Amino acid sequence: MYGSGPNLVDTVTGQWLAVRSSRRASTTPGPGKRPSPRKLWYRWATHSHLKSVIKTAKNIQQKLYNVLNYFTHRITNVVTEGINSKIQTIKKAAYGFRSFENFKTAIFFHCGGLQLYPVTHAKPG
Repeated sequence: MYGSGPNLVDTVTGQWLAVRSSRRASTTPGPGKRPSPRKLWYRWATHSHLKSVIKTAKNIQQKLYNVLNYFTHRITNVVTEGINSKIQTIKKAAYGFRSFENFKTAIFFHCGGLQLYPVTHAKPG
């Protein structure tokens, strides 16, 4: 039946232990040549026989450098992703251009911040 059985209890208990041990690992100092708490937690999590905990630990380990890099430099690629999204939208809306030059012109037109209205010499008022 849904929600019953020893596997669910073991999984929930194991996940709770994983969270508790990760909190402890992030606050416990590692003296001398002892492995860092993060490495100890990673080893424990990957040997826990809980698929979701193993998957999460590997995901954290894989992305950790990028996350720490963000906190060091405070730089993201959000602007690049936004421009790429605009270009993909232009590409889909046009459904193919006759030439690459027309496609390039459309990208500059939409992403270049061009002033479409002529500059007037006199200010109203």
